[in-house]
Amino acid sequence: MMPQKSDSFIVAMKRVMTAERRELRRVTYQRGTFETQEVYETMSVEELMRTKETIEDLIAEKEMQEQSIPVEAGKPGIAEA
Repeated sequence: MMPQKSDSFIVAMKRVMTAERRELRRVTYQRGTFETQEVYETMSVEELMRTKETIEDLIAEKEMQEQSIPVEAGKPGIAEA
């Protein structure tokens, strides 16, 4: 028979695992940011401008999607015309 782990041990292990996952996400994000910056630094001005236009298009599409989401009754939102 396996010995039972105490509730406090289980809670402590969950906290450690959560902290480790958070740190892994942070490091992965930082590494991705640095790698992305290196890619941008090697791009030509023309490639950078195309990328900028693509990003601006994506932002505009996201803003339009957010504005078209129906507002639930009683919650503040965009006034209907």
